[in-house]
Amino acid sequence: MTRRISIMILAVLILSDISAQVNKFKPVNRAVNNTIMHQVLNDFNRSIPIVFFVPGFFFLGSITYQANPQFNETSFYDNEELVNSSDYYQKEIFEALNSALMPYIPVDSVMHARFIDKNKLVFELSFKWIEDTMVFTQTNPEKNKIKTVSYHENKVISTDYKDLTNNKFLYGRLYGDTIRITEWWEKNSGKKLKTEMRYKNGLLYETTYYENSSGNYKLKSTDRYFQNDENKPALRISMNRKGKITDSTNYFYHDGKLMLYRNSNKSNSFNISYSYSALGDLQSKTVQSLKRNYTINYNSPKPDYMEIDIDDKNYSSIKKSYNIKLDINRKLAELEGIEFPIYRQAPETSKRWVFGYNNLGNLNSVKVFNSKGTIEKNIEIEYSYFRPE
Repeated sequence: MTRRISIMILAVLILSDISAQVNKFKPVNRAVNNTIMHQVLNDFNRSIPIVFFVPGFFFLGSITYQANPQFNETSFYDNEELVNSSDYYQKEIFEALNSALMPYIPVDSVMHARFIDKNKLVFELSFKWIEDTMVFTQTNPEKNKIKTVSYHENKVISTDYKDLTNNKFLYGRLYGDTIRITEWWEKNSGKKLKTEMRYKNGLLYETTYYENSSGNYKLKSTDRYFQNDENKPALRISMNRKGKITDSTNYFYHDGKLMLYRNSNKSNSFNISYSYSALGDLQSKTVQSLKRNYTINYNSPKPDYMEIDIDDKNYSSIKKSYNIKLDINRKLAELEGIEFPIYRQAPETSKRWVFGYNNLGNLNSVKVFNSKGTIEKNIEIEYSYFRPE
């Protein structure tokens, strides 16, 4: 359990350009997309969570997109935490989006974006430059939950999370080009966790997990990573504090594309496989584990339209589909959730989200329609700009 918590903590919004086949915009835009879409798909009812289940548990480390093909693999950090999460479908939606929801971020002023539902503040995003570092922050209306990520030249250099009500804190920082240290502290219980990620020649080669006991950090487990001749993931092994291997993940490729990776965890092993079109586009993804058994099919009959069909073997009474529509500027215009109950002949729209943009190309509204076509929520985004301090 401790190791699971440690992995989940480290997933805090350290996102980047992960799938070279789908997404190619900057890490900060990826972070903004997933922050917003996480709220969208949860009806704007989620408080600011620590974890975002997004394309892989991704850590940028000290490497840029072009320099490290390893970190372009969508699934490198997929593991049992992702497969077991209640938000596992949402990850698939995140992966399919390939346009920035807030591409305009000024360099000469601080930008605030306030998400408002019927005059009620839902959450707020802010963007500011401190010299050559971009600082992205999300806060809840009460300002008692604050999440901050700092970027420098497409590198995540620090993360910070504060839950002032429950006295929980996270702090992570990249030191040089060789190590990232992240610490988690629960003040009320005294629990402290620490994770160290080590890099060599721009590639992650070891992650160690520690737990504080009697005032000292003690080793809990270690993950080690091995690459193939193309510097793509080949093997990950996990060891306990005594050095005994507890599980491993093997990665298999064909013509440079990831086809399968298999985890051998005794309590919950899993396989994830992929298929591609003749043009090399991803067509399907299949997840098989004790808790999750589903297939995602991707279909793009038109350049401005994508269908994501989810066939979950654990829920045979219903199938889900999400339709993504783009506007003339190739921006997300509409997301439609559809259900296919086996006891009815016709599919049903379960929910529909319509997105609007301002003249700068930034998202300025999200309308949420229920299955009857009635507007449930009409989220408006108000922007304000300030001179930097």
